[in-house]
Amino acid sequence: MLEYRKSLIIVARSGRALAQSARRGGWLPLVADAFADVDTKAAAHRTVQVAMEKGGLNERQLPGALSGLPDDDAGLVYGAGLEAQPRLLERLGERYRIIGNAPEIVRSVKDPRTFFQTLNALKIPFPETRFESPKNRNGLWLTKHALGAGGGHVQLWNRGSVAEHQHYFQRYLPGPAVSALFVADGRRAQIIGYNTQWQCAAGAQSFAYAGAVNRACLTSAQRGIIAGHVKALTRVFGLRGLNGLDFILCHRTALVLEINPRPTATCELYEPDTRDGMVAVHVRACSGELEQCSTARRTKVRAHAIMYAQSPCHTSMNMQWPRWCRDLPRGGSDFAVGEPVCSVHAEGKDVTAVQQLIRTLRQSVVISFNPRPLAA
Repeated sequence: MLEYRKSLIIVARSGRALAQSARRGGWLPLVADAFADVDTKAAAHRTVQVAMEKGGLNERQLPGALSGLPDDDAGLVYGAGLEAQPRLLERLGERYRIIGNAPEIVRSVKDPRTFFQTLNALKIPFPETRFESPKNRNGLWLTKHALGAGGGHVQLWNRGSVAEHQHYFQRYLPGPAVSALFVADGRRAQIIGYNTQWQCAAGAQSFAYAGAVNRACLTSAQRGIIAGHVKALTRVFGLRGLNGLDFILCHRTALVLEINPRPTATCELYEPDTRDGMVAVHVRACSGELEQCSTARRTKVRAHAIMYAQSPCHTSMNMQWPRWCRDLPRGGSDFAVGEPVCSVHAEGKDVTAVQQLIRTLRQSVVISFNPRPLAA
């Protein structure tokens, strides 16, 4: 178990939520991420910005960027972006104590052949999946990158050529996308909550993660089945810490899509319900201390939504962001179509009301943002 008031290195595409949680738990967060947002810097003891590359952090730039951070006995928590880079995790593990799933676990979980073979062996249902162009072209198919994350790599297959050694094909099925946030100690697992996820319609990123609400229309039987899947997969892969299981509900059946073997974006929806933060929950579970932290019955309804640029735009230097916005870019930032601008957050007692509030707040941000288009 790490001592409080020690430094804790956080590496993620966006480290803001993890940094705020770590600060609440008593650590001094040292953040390396792709955005260095205003509120990330406010939460972090120190921040370095690393360029993005193929959906993750630049593998050549990150180690050098981290070398500028004080690292005396510091642990490292990784978020979205590194699960697709197990080799980079191995390199970081030579220098830091990785708090989370080990690189070999990440590699197994994110290898689609290993993962879907495991689902098949455990009799866990999943959408029809192929590793070569489908011969049966009835219906719609998706192409997914083997090491993709966040949904931005998912595309409708247009029957064209695909680099099949890097991609796999999965039949498209209608139905809500749902996730189970859980914490594990390598042998046992505890469900924290179920979330309905939203997908983005900005540019070509029609399947990119666009937010979630911490409620899902699941029967008690479905919840029991999914909890069983989580426990079985935890035992097989040896999962530790905070993880997410993504699935789709189709014809009353939960079909598993993937595991995100690290703290997910939905962790923030449960942050206020923990005594010292979700990062502390993650650290304790990785140390073998699995706590009963399900908040399904007592948590408020919370939702967040990522706002993507609908057109090329530019933020003013004196932008006044509404209080319900987070992941705040620095003044003078430029955004291309489809790039994330900020996130919007809402909470309440009723799911429908919170979802409507999120839509209203999104529109309010669009109006108050009023970005100046980039010069042609």
